[in-house]
Amino acid sequence: MYKAFFGLTEAPFSIVPSARFLYLSDRHREALNHMLAGLADGGGFGLLTGEVGTGKTTVLRALLSKLGEETQVAVVLNPALSAHELLESICDELGLPASPQDSYKILTDRLYAHLKANDQAGRHTLLLVDEAQHLLPDVLEQLRLLTNLENDQRKLLKVVLAGQPELQQLLQQPGLRQLAQRITSRYHLLPLTEVEVAAYVRFRLDQVGCAHQIFSPQALKTLARVCGGIPRQINLVCDKALQLACRDSRYQINPEHIKQASELALGWAVPQPAQVADPSRHRLGWAIAAILAPALIAAGYWGGGWVAENKLGAVVQETAVVSAPASGRLPETDEGRALAALEERWQAVLALQPTERQAMQTLYRLWGYEVSPSQANCLSSTRIGLTCQQSKGDLAQLSLINRPAILTLSQDDGERFYAVLYALWPGEAELMLGGERLRVSREWLQARWQQDYTLMWRPPMGESTSIRYGQQGGRVAWLDRQLNRLLGEPGMASRDFDQAVLEKLRRFQQAQGLYADGIAGPMTLMVLDTALSLPGPTLHQEYRTDGDAVNGSHPMSFLPFPKLTTEALPAPGLPLYGNAERSAFEAGRSLYDPAGEQPSGTTTSDTAAMDTVTTDTAVSDSQMNFLDLDKLDLSGLSPELANRLHQAIAATDQADTPALVDPRSVTAAVVKEKPHVAEEVMTVADLPQSVQARLPAINLQTHIYSSSANSRWVKVNNREAYEGDEVAPGVRLEKIEPRKVILDFEHIRFEMAALSQWPSG
Repeated sequence: MYKAFFGLTEAPFSIVPSARFLYLSDRHREALNHMLAGLADGGGFGLLTGEVGTGKTTVLRALLSKLGEETQVAVVLNPALSAHELLESICDELGLPASPQDSYKILTDRLYAHLKANDQAGRHTLLLVDEAQHLLPDVLEQLRLLTNLENDQRKLLKVVLAGQPELQQLLQQPGLRQLAQRITSRYHLLPLTEVEVAAYVRFRLDQVGCAHQIFSPQALKTLARVCGGIPRQINLVCDKALQLACRDSRYQINPEHIKQASELALGWAVPQPAQVADPSRHRLGWAIAAILAPALIAAGYWGGGWVAENKLGAVVQETAVVSAPASGRLPETDEGRALAALEERWQAVLALQPTERQAMQTLYRLWGYEVSPSQANCLSSTRIGLTCQQSKGDLAQLSLINRPAILTLSQDDGERFYAVLYALWPGEAELMLGGERLRVSREWLQARWQQDYTLMWRPPMGESTSIRYGQQGGRVAWLDRQLNRLLGEPGMASRDFDQAVLEKLRRFQQAQGLYADGIAGPMTLMVLDTALSLPGPTLHQEYRTDGDAVNGSHPMSFLPFPKLTTEALPAPGLPLYGNAERSAFEAGRSLYDPAGEQPSGTTTSDTAAMDTVTTDTAVSDSQMNFLDLDKLDLSGLSPELANRLHQAIAATDQADTPALVDPRSVTAAVVKEKPHVAEEVMTVADLPQSVQARLPAINLQTHIYSSSANSRWVKVNNREAYEGDEVAPGVRLEKIEPRKVILDFEHIRFEMAALSQWPSG
């Protein structure tokens, strides 16, 4: 009844499983990866446990969606069976004849023959058992015996058991120790965090066409608390809250609606109010208060550090504490004045409300580039051969990556601000924000950090997509070459991601403390980038700047802001240069020095290219007046000269100054116009007919959107893809939005609706 009131296409919080509402949080995706990794190497059993309603079935459904046609799956949803009935159910699922009259031997032999036939045909066989906590011990033993069916290389039957935490206790029985030892992948699914609850609710509403924010931020926090992060309870409470808001004619749900809804939907789970204490307990309480009163009064003398402790997070030492005046102001001591000045300076920084865009500008400066506010985004990083990584983690993870990162921090009132993590030391960290650089304790930082971060890193050969088993080409050869170098392995690099490369990659991941899944994903590639000591800013700086210590009474200290040498961000299409190449010349120098001599570092071929006059390519004066200097192709020049030319162009205001470069003095190869990159986003139907004729087939089969960029993925043409991946020949997935995707083909950006396909017929 509330769908029309809120403008929804259907009820968003139905507890009936639907592929349309399949939402994988970071925890669910991690559980899925554990299951896939545990079964990839011929393992026998995978174990997935979790409390009721945490999403175990969701993970199993996602697991099924990732299995290709080469895997035959048997699913048992009602495991309250005898051992014989279980064999019958498995045979039924695999399309084999079975009846109660068949003996164990007949059923087992029939199943074994089918498993061998699948194996010889290159197919895998997987058994999924949901609600496995209901399995009897003899049935579990029968499952173990089935996993004895194997060949020389692997198990013929792989089994995934999913159930409530009681399943773990069941497997601890002495009689089932053989089965427990065969479990190669275990994962216990925890409830959603407060941030994930908000993302889950937004995802559900996006799927039904919600046009505004129905749940207030305070309501979402209350929802996370009353539901404990359990998705099924979230669905029940949200559905009831929508009904209550509709009844009250309120277009936004507040915390009171959530509390009422939880009482109606989860009355069995809501704690009962505490009973009134009896008079004897009251008398006991007064007696305890009388005993503790002197101590409580004496504690008032230690109030002088209240401001420092609550405002700045400092731990005030006893020896430096004096009594505070009744007004609550800091004591008039050197220590108090220092803390007051520190607090005043910090509040001045917060008053500037450091934004994410300002932090992004600082991050670009650390990489050696100056960007305007409009360029301070992740898309601009492609111009300098870098990739933006947005994820969640901790300081240990950032220390392993060893690159500066933008952190999302919050004040005591919940207001967010952004800072750049500049350096990490034992027990300390250095931040940049509001034009200031300050050193803080790790405890101070972790108390304010939301664990969201954004950083830049250099992907191998310009591609940030994962390098996986079975792939071939130059990126595989690059990966194998670097692994050989880091592991001290002899031999030539392989262009095939085979078993040897897989084993080396896992050894590297284990040595770095990464999850050894044998996939060179973004995290592994970023750590590899650090291990190779490639150019770029790092967190583990060689020298520590002198400054006050932050452990003890001072939670922070301000440091001098470093002098950063930067240059303008290259225009789209210009050659990419790293720090090593940029350091070969001085920033800001003109194309030629005052004496008219050839610039240092310029090769003879460069001089010839600049001196060549081609009369056949003469350009009219009218064409020269409208020459777009940003469209010059400088690929015919050396990096040094091309960059000098780019600097001269960047320093020229085309609105007031004539073009610096005479096209008649540059070869035809130099003035060749680069491909036009369309800024607007077109629909696929509006693409020119010639482009549509060249556009390959695109079938969007699965669409998973999350507030975290790393958790978004789609299934295109029977293959999972993430932002930045090539999904069809020449087609790159640029962005995944709630109900559509943005694609790039021949430098033309266009959008397609989720779960659509091209050609539409």
